[in-house]
Amino acid sequence: MARQCILCGEPANHEFRSGTRWYSCDRCGTFSTAVGVERADMQTNLGNRLHLLSGVARRASEHGNPLCITGLNLLELVETSPLPSTPLEQMDLALGAIEGMQLRPDQWVDLDVDRNYPLVFGRDGGELAYLLEALVKRGLLEDEGGLIPPAELAPVTYRLTPEGWQRLDQLRRTQTDSDQAFVAMSFDESVREAWDASIRPALVATGYRPIRMDQVEHNEKIDDRIIAEIRRCGLVVADFTEHKHGVYFEAGFALGLGIPVIWTCRSGDEKKAHFDTRQYNHILWNDVDELKQRLIDRIQATIPGRSARGGGSVL
Repeated sequence: MARQCILCGEPANHEFRSGTRWYSCDRCGTFSTAVGVERADMQTNLGNRLHLLSGVARRASEHGNPLCITGLNLLELVETSPLPSTPLEQMDLALGAIEGMQLRPDQWVDLDVDRNYPLVFGRDGGELAYLLEALVKRGLLEDEGGLIPPAELAPVTYRLTPEGWQRLDQLRRTQTDSDQAFVAMSFDESVREAWDASIRPALVATGYRPIRMDQVEHNEKIDDRIIAEIRRCGLVVADFTEHKHGVYFEAGFALGLGIPVIWTCRSGDEKKAHFDTRQYNHILWNDVDELKQRLIDRIQATIPGRSARGGGSVL
């Protein structure tokens, strides 16, 4: 059944499932809302940030973890998600999106800016068209047949230039060389021992400075700090125990930047994992001592030259 998308206002497929409303939108992806949540409620709570929730939903959908939006988590979904804080970061997201669509280096990609502006957390297609035009002027993209005016939001065909590939490679090399490791996991007390006895010491033993956002003092918006810290990291450890939406989002964001991600999950909880993430080789754990050693072994296998050793500083 067709219905207006609650996030972007455009027509979307809609159905009821188990007491929730499910939307399938070309812009915002697949997501669900609690019955009773209306677009007016979102506009009241988020104001001019509603487009950011559209971007969060699209990214979560593409990484196989559709959002469930309620009246209670509206602000949390926006304020705890890694978001671009500058147009340059939006341009990097645009480059990464086009790279993901190119099956070979010489392939041209049709990009409908009106449908895809949530990929860069834009407000509308005109914003994405401007960013793409800037990338062309910088020599990081080329467009087949010349750019259209931003007002004409029709599909345009792009591909990365050698300089564009180099830009993405530089981002990834900078991140891989970093000795900072971002840990995405539930902050619940039930997994505290896994952090204290396994994840943190395994990272320190392999020469990383582990960072977990609930233990970092900051004055910025949490989403700005998360995205900044992930960009500085050479490794992300994502523990999916309890399957928090933020962990899926942060792991997906790191993958999009080319940062190695090590996947862990408490044994038994993996049965609840979304099928799109089951393809990744998770370290399943019950015993925290075993998790520590297996994590050290996986880090050494994933990042060449990371031999286990003592010492290291921890934020």
